[in-house]
Amino acid sequence: IGVVAEKSRGDWTFIGGVDYVAVSTPSGFQDAGLGAPDRIQGWLSCELRHGERTSWLAALRYAPPATDDVDLDEVERFNMDLDLGLAFELTRDVRLMAGFSEDLWTGSGVDLTGWVGVWSAR
Repeated sequence: IGVVAEKSRGDWTFIGGVDYVAVSTPSGFQDAGLGAPDRIQGWLSCELRHGERTSWLAALRYAPPATDDVDLDEVERFNMDLDLGLAFELTRDVRLMAGFSEDLWTGSGVDLTGWVGVWSAR
């Protein structure tokens, strides 16, 4: 269950969201005697229009640790990621997005990730 809010002002659009996730503990966790608690995660993002068909994108994403049953800083710490990218409007209803994600505060996450996506209004 989640909530999203969006506000535009001039060439800027700001978006934020918070989600509650009811987690079903994976069998691999159960076999190891670990729990996977429910979680609240969130994100903030912004878009800056850079011309008629191009935008700069940025986001911060927060997620709690997957388990709190392991006494290691690398596993018990929350995850905070920074996303930076560009969006190109191919048509009025289709956008191509590309960028990368970097962990800012993560003990056991992926260090650098590239991403590409297509968004369609239809």
